[in-house]
Amino acid sequence: MTGMAWGRMLAAWYDVVRQPSQAELNYWEQAAQRHERIVEIGAGQGHLSIALARARPQVLTLFEPELENLPYLRRRLTGYSFELVTGELGQDSTRGNDLAVLGYDTLPMIQRDGQGALFRHVARSIRVGARFHVHLYPPSKLMNRSPLPSLRRMNLGDLGVVEVSSKTVQHGPNMYVKRIDLRSEVLGAGEEYEFETWVVTDEDVMELARQSGLTLDRLAPSYGQDGGSNLGAVYEFVRAT
Repeated sequence: MTGMAWGRMLAAWYDVVRQPSQAELNYWEQAAQRHERIVEIGAGQGHLSIALARARPQVLTLFEPELENLPYLRRRLTGYSFELVTGELGQDSTRGNDLAVLGYDTLPMIQRDGQGALFRHVARSIRVGARFHVHLYPPSKLMNRSPLPSLRRMNLGDLGVVEVSSKTVQHGPNMYVKRIDLRSEVLGAGEEYEFETWVVTDEDVMELARQSGLTLDRLAPSYGQDGGSNLGAVYEFVRAT
């Protein structure tokens, strides 16, 4: 299987399994209200970007480095105006914004040294008084996962029926490795995809903010009753000076 075909299959699978609740979408649309310049870091396939776009900011910048996600993002935001950044997240992408967003499951995917660098980057470049909203995936949900693989079969359209096997294995006290094996009836032999997920605690994210000069304004423990407590928390930081 070619790398391009594999990337398409992985993106198609994630587009099916990543379905935000209505409460999640409502939270982000409300958070985006009254903000003129918004940047989302790790926009993925636009599942949360659409909520930000509905607030109609003057400028919406979406940073997404994975090229396989872009067709889904563009299709989901049809009819909305946005600027897309696909390379590195430079100062020009975040400078002058009054709301920066780091959405669901993004922070744990960034290596430890990169987490601090990202917080400092955002803190330096957003406006004084601007907000940085960070959704932290609950560490307990990651750590309590069974090491046994889970199996699913799903129809991914032109990619046919795909069999998905995934499992999460602990590597050290603060890092887990998730392995996803996808096998397509259309594309033939499958391949395994592996990525690292870091455990980020409440203490970790507060320390990242402290070192970056950000102040916690509010902690949203969940997106509401229909969102469920397993969604984690959103830390609403402010650049005070």
